[in-house]
Amino acid sequence: MYQKVHYGAALLAYAPLGFVVAVAGFRTLAFAGGAVAVALAMVPDFDTRIPFVDHRGPTHTVWFAVLVGLAVGTAGLLFGQGLGLFSTVALAGFGFLVGFVTICSHIAADSITPMGVTPYTPFSDRYISYNIVLAKNRAANWLFLTAGVLMTGGAFALTMLVV
Repeated sequence: MYQKVHYGAALLAYAPLGFVVAVAGFRTLAFAGGAVAVALAMVPDFDTRIPFVDHRGPTHTVWFAVLVGLAVGTAGLLFGQGLGLFSTVALAGFGFLVGFVTICSHIAADSITPMGVTPYTPFSDRYISYNIVLAKNRAANWLFLTAGVLMTGGAFALTMLVV
């Protein structure tokens, strides 16, 4: 899929998490998490720039999602230092979830194309392709982006009513 789809998918996947964090009273953190999700949305496709790494190979697995989650969680851990044990652990957990969910959203978006993904490699060769839409489909690209922006925007707007 193209960038628009992955940005939209990241926002769609992040919206529930951002909503919970914002309702808990951490609106700035929720907004920052959304920005991180968008920033990470295209990371799995960096494989196209790495020699000898297949596109939709190791960077399109749940193991890579765990790795990115751990990296973002570590950043949360570092940012949380000095805020107390609970806050530090909470930021690390939040960072992990943002990283993990964002990469999983990328994999899920790619699974709707004919090319599909093998997200459990090397432990399973299970190939997943729902063959719903071509990656270059302009309508699908705009639909995902629009849905992601509306869902995330709606989630944040709803927090204004709840809190």
